Amino acid sequence: MWLVAGLALLAAANEAWLHVATPFRQDRHPREFVPGVGLALAPDAEVRRTNMLDFWTTSRTNSLGFLDREPPSADSAAAGCHVVFVGDSFVEAAEVAISDKVQVRLQDLAAERLPHLNVAASGYGVWATGQIAQLPYYDKWIRQRSPKLVALVVANNDFVDNAGFSLTGRGFDLEHPPVLAAVQETDGSIALRAPDPDYQMFRTRSPVSLRRRISNRVERSWRVQMLQLGRIRRALSEDSPWENAGNLVRTEFTAFALGQWQRRTSRDGVGLVALTTYTLGTRGDPLFDGFSRLADSLGVPVIDQAGFILRHGAELADARWRHDYHWSPQGHEWAARATLDWLEKNQSVCNE
Repeated sequence: MWLVAGLALLAAANEAWLHVATPFRQDRHPREFVPGVGLALAPDAEVRRTNMLDFWTTSRTNSLGFLDREPPSADSAAAGCHVVFVGDSFVEAAEVAISDKVQVRLQDLAAERLPHLNVAASGYGVWATGQIAQLPYYDKWIRQRSPKLVALVVANNDFVDNAGFSLTGRGFDLEHPPVLAAVQETDGSIALRAPDPDYQMFRTRSPVSLRRRISNRVERSWRVQMLQLGRIRRALSEDSPWENAGNLVRTEFTAFALGQWQRRTSRDGVGLVALTTYTLGTRGDPLFDGFSRLADSLGVPVIDQAGFILRHGAELADARWRHDYHWSPQGHEWAARATLDWLEKNQSVCNE
C-alpha cells in the first residue's frame, strides 16, 4: 500500500517537473500557401519550437507571416535607414525570442552607436528556403517599404536549397515546387518556376517518443548539417575549384540567385550585402572563399560573421546552440554587431 502510494506520488512529482522543465513537446509551425511566394508561415499565428534540450520558444508571427515585429510603413522607413535581413531558418529564428533576433539587436545597438542614422531593422525568414525562394519576399513585401539596405543571410545549406533540394536529401518536384525554384533548361540557362499550391512538402507526422524526438532533432540539426558542410568543403578543395564543384554543390544556382538579388536592388537604388553565417567559415576556408569571389564578381560586399567572432577572441561554437546548429542569442548578437560595424563604415548607404 505504502509502496503504491509512494510510486504514485513520485509519478505526480515527475509529471509536475516535466510541465515546468518542458513546457511543450511538439513543434507548432503553421504554414499556408501564399500566391506567388509559396509555403510560408501563417500570419498572426503562434509558433512553438523546441529541440527538447536547449530551448522551448513560443512566439507569434506578424501580419505578413514572419516571426518579427510589424515592419515599418513605407513612410516611416523612408524617413530613416531601414535595414532588412532576408534568409532561411537563421532569420526565421524560431529558437529565440523576437527581442534576441539579429534585426532587433541591430536596431537597438544602432540607436546607441549611430543614433543619427535612425536605423529600423526587420527580418524576413522562412525555414528551408534559399536565396531563389526568397526573391518574392522582396517583390511582394520589402520593396514597397523602401529599404536602404538588404542583408542576405547566407548559410552552407543555401547551395543545396537553391538547387531544389531539401536538407533531408529529398529533392523538390521541380515541375510543382512548393516555393519559387530554379530549373536548368536544355540550353544550360536557368529559369524560375512558380510555386505550386498543390505540392505538399510538409506532411503531418505521427507523434513519436520523447527520446526519439531528441535523437531525431540532434541528428537533423547538427550531424546532418556538418556532414553536408564537410562534403561541400571537400568538393571545393584546391583540386576542385568553385566553378567546377559539380552536382553536389551546384554553385551556378546560387550565382543565379545572387545575380537576381543584385539586379533588383540595383534597379531600386537599394544597398545589398551578404551576411555569411559561421557555417561558411571565414577567409581561408574554401567554402567562404568561393562564395566571397562570387559576391565580389557581382559587387556585393560580404560581412563575415565567423571572422568577426574570431577577431574578437571568441569561439565559433558559442554562436550556436549546443544541440542545434541555428544561432543562439549570442550568435544573433554577433551577427548584429558585425553588421553594425559594416554600417558604421558605410553610412552613405543610408543617405542614398
